[in-house]
Amino acid sequence: MQTANERIGCTDDTLSAGQILTEYASGVLTLHIMGDIDHHAAAALRQGVDREIYYYRPRQVLMKLQGVDFMDSSGLGFFMGRYELCRTLGASFCLVDPPPRVMKILQLSGMDKKLSVERAYESQKKPGTAVPQNKKAAVGGGMGE
Repeated sequence: MQTANERIGCTDDTLSAGQILTEYASGVLTLHIMGDIDHHAAAALRQGVDREIYYYRPRQVLMKLQGVDFMDSSGLGFFMGRYELCRTLGASFCLVDPPPRVMKILQLSGMDKKLSVERAYESQKKPGTAVPQNKKAAVGGGMGE
């Protein structure tokens, strides 16, 4: 697994508040977001994630959030911008495993209804519980998924 920070030449100081680890396989780009998504980190995260999306041109983007420690309203704009970018490029977009605090912000803002959100960690905590919170197959449509 290569960090997006390394591939795009960012130092740890550049993205000290938020970091991105990237995995790509079979048309699926998985972005592991770690640290804070706040006003200070959002611009650097946005730049790094957009570069990864343009570089790989995936059919699906999974943004794994279990490593996010804190998020403010800048995170909502960050998610919506990546959703719109994916939609424009014909890719699906899904937030995966947002921590409870992040999920609360998504619910209060209504974003959990607009964006696809999967919460697999809950099924690991409670055997027999459903995994997806909100499942939308594709944001771009016409993907045949």
